[in-house]
Amino acid sequence: YPPGMRGIRATLGPAGEALRLVMGDADLRNLTVAWLAVWAAKGAFLVANLVIAYGAGGPVAVGILGLATYLTPALLAPFASVPVARWPAERVLLASHGIRVAGVILAVGVIAAGAPIEALYLAVAIEAGAVSPTVDRFSERLECRPCGIVYEMPQPRLFSFCTDSM
Repeated sequence: YPPGMRGIRATLGPAGEALRLVMGDADLRNLTVAWLAVWAAKGAFLVANLVIAYGAGGPVAVGILGLATYLTPALLAPFASVPVARWPAERVLLASHGIRVAGVILAVGVIAAGAPIEALYLAVAIEAGAVSPTVDRFSERLECRPCGIVYEMPQPRLFSFCTDSM
C-alpha cells in the first residue's frame, strides 16, 4: 500500500474486525440489519413527506410539516409518562408503535388518495405524536458471543421519552 493508505488501514482495522464479529453472529446480524432498515424507512418517510409537502405548498408547507413533526411530540411528551406509570411497559410500547404504524398507513392513504395537504399534516402529527417510550431494561446487558466480552450498563433509566427524528 502507499504510505498514506497504511495509516488508514491501521485506523480502520479494528472497526473492520468488529464488523466481521457482529456480522458473524446471526442474532447480532439480524438486529443490525433490522436497525438499519428502520432508520432507512424513517428517512424515506421523512423525505417523501417533505417532497410531497414542497410540491403542494412550497417552503411554507414544508415548514408546517416540520411543525407537525416536532411540535406534536414536544407538547405530548410531558404526558407520556402517565400510561407508563399505570400499565405494563410492554403494552405501552406496543400501543405507541401501533399508533405510529397507523399514522404511517394514514399518511400513505392520504398520499395515494391525493387528499389535501392538511390531511398529510394530520397523519404526520399522529405518527410523530405517538411518543414512544424506549425501554432500556431490554438492553442492560450486552454480550458478544464470539469474543466473550460482556458490557453491563451502569444503572440505566427505565424509560426515556424523546422525539426521535421521524
